[in-house]
Parts: sequence; structure tokens; C-alpha cells
Amino acid sequence: MADVLGQGGFGITYLAHAGNLDQQVALKEYFPLGLAFSATDARLVPVSAEAKSDYRWGLERFISEARTLAKFDHPNIVRGEK
Repeated sequence: MADVLGQGGFGITYLAHAGNLDQQVALKEYFPLGLAFSATDARLVPVSAEAKSDYRWGLERFISEARTLAKFDHPNIVRGEK
């Protein structure tokens, strides 16, 4: 079970338990406000054809941020198993 830590324009950040690490982690989900919704099969889809371009632009920024954060190397940043 995960608790919501915060929510903003790009998505939702949860406090979750990583079983393989046996500790709490922050988990960020891409869920742009006003641009997407959860389909019945749990996929995130744009709200309309017109919103699709903005949705994709935001997704690219979200992934770019994740790649940048993955390069950080600090003792207070938890790393998953490789």
C-alpha cells in the first residue's frame, strides 16, 4: 500500500515500501492534471486527440527528469538491486 506524498502538474508522488530493499521509497507516477485519465485496464491515456501532443511532451520531460535523477550518486539516495 502506498500513501500520497504530493501531487502536481506532472504527476503524483507516493511513499511506498520496496519489498526487495525492505525500506520505504518515493515513487513518482506520470499523471498530468487535465491531460490524461486512467482507462479501465489501468493504462494512462490522453483525454482527447487535441491533448495527445501536450501529453507526449510532458511524458518526454518526465522521462528526461527520471534519467537525470538516475545519474545522481549520493549516500542518501537509495539504489535498487542491479
